[in-house]
Amino acid sequence: MYHPLPRSFLYTAFRISVDWSDFGNSKKTAGTGFIVIDGAGRKFLVTNRHVVDPGFADPRRSHLNLASIRLGGFISDSYLPFGADIDVIGMKYARSDLEDVAIVEFSKLRHDLPAVKVQNIPRLMFASDADLSELMLAETVYFPGYPAWNNSGDGRPIMRRGTIASDPMHDYGGGSLNINGRVIAYEGFSFSGSSGSPIFLPPFGVTLDGRSGGNFRPPKLLGVNAGHLTSNDTYKSHTGISYFYRSTVVDEILSDFSAS
Repeated sequence: MYHPLPRSFLYTAFRISVDWSDFGNSKKTAGTGFIVIDGAGRKFLVTNRHVVDPGFADPRRSHLNLASIRLGGFISDSYLPFGADIDVIGMKYARSDLEDVAIVEFSKLRHDLPAVKVQNIPRLMFASDADLSELMLAETVYFPGYPAWNNSGDGRPIMRRGTIASDPMHDYGGGSLNINGRVIAYEGFSFSGSSGSPIFLPPFGVTLDGRSGGNFRPPKLLGVNAGHLTSNDTYKSHTGISYFYRSTVVDEILSDFSAS
């Protein structure tokens, strides 16, 4: 049996606002991201590359310089809102330019509050290659984020769900789909603002007094939401198919940070 995700999973999503500038020209983008803190206490913001690299989707903007990255989110113990700029230490992308994933290492959140504890996703929660290959078709997945219709009253993210659509043992995309790399498709409505949302597999099975009986599966981070497919007609409607990059891409980039 499936179990609902705890409330804390909603608040793993952070709204990202990025400003670039160059000789009076400016560009703003927005999306969703999540935070990973490693065993050494290093802080990383995970999102899509097109959210933090202006030249990735449009080479004409490659000359723009990063001005600021601002996060909006909620304190993990009180669920009260906060906003903060981050002090960027470094940024790395997926080893393949075909994979739309970026990680920003930062030193601190610059804010006026006395203390901010944020909900982060432990690296131990990342799904391995074996976990991903064992996914079943039509399994339910969940993704928190900040699409246009998030809870605008106080800026809270919303949680949505979908189902695995492509065979997880094989990468989805190629050809006319214009998607490449380590990708899994899911049936779900990702829209603008959801770029960079974490994709979660909910817990499954039974536990009793802390023991699983051998059939319990804990929640897993499956990957990073990246976009959706549109129809080829005049209206360019959402097809109902979205896609995400596998958690192994994120883990690989984090390993590159450790090696540098």
